[in-house]
Amino acid sequence: MRRFPQITTDVVALLDEWAARFFEELDYVREGGNATRFAAQMAKDLPQARDLGGA
Repeated sequence: MRRFPQITTDVVALLDEWAARFFEELDYVREGGNATRFAAQMAKDLPQARDLGGA
């Protein structure tokens, strides 16, 4: 970062955090669970957000 002395952010930590969240987003089993939980929580107020059961 010698070329950009005005940057005071910990760039390595920033990229590490980004990479961790990026790979979490690629965890499709986890994301499927999140979608199912969201549908259950929204079922009363937003019935069109339902668990499609793998459809």
